[in-house]
Amino acid sequence: VIHEADKASGGHLLVDDQNKYKSMRTRAWSTVWMLGGFALIIYMGHLYIWAMIIAIQIFMVREVFNLARKAREDRDLPGFRILN
Repeated sequence: VIHEADKASGGHLLVDDQNKYKSMRTRAWSTVWMLGGFALIIYMGHLYIWAMIIAIQIFMVREVFNLARKAREDRDLPGFRILN
């Protein structure tokens, strides 16, 4: 449990926190799998590279549409412009 005084003074550091090592291990394995998958797609040829690019573009467009929808919903909130 982190006390409020420790938060304010920066007394709680993650020097001996075991969760950061677990998180680092998870990130390292994710990196290895992503690089391996990317290398495999490159090795498989141009058709698979094309499919990967199309899949990335689909996810990017979906994210842009979701952001636009959220912005529109925020704009429709009463008093939103006054708060900003």
